[in-house]
Amino acid sequence: YSPCKAFKLELNEVNDQAGQREVIAENLQANVLRELNILVKDFKEDRKKYLQEGARLMTTLANQIGNLERARKAYEKAFRESERACENYQRADADYNLSRAE
Repeated sequence: YSPCKAFKLELNEVNDQAGQREVIAENLQANVLRELNILVKDFKEDRKKYLQEGARLMTTLANQIGNLERARKAYEKAFRESERACENYQRADADYNLSRAE
């Protein structure tokens, strides 16, 4: 058993391990990496779709808030007019001397 023979055996073992790692790397590239790239592409498409959907929903929300604000103002105006009409009616009903035309 000589040091040269031991060194040659060690080199053969290292070469076998390198070959195994190369096979593993090729399998990872062929199977895992391809699947990961497909998943990344799908996630990017989904993200883009969801961002567009979010922007559309935010626009819709802003429009609905504007509609709600306009409806609130219209309601407040109608309520004030109703209050004035009730006050005028009560005044007219309490004072028989006022004309019915008012």
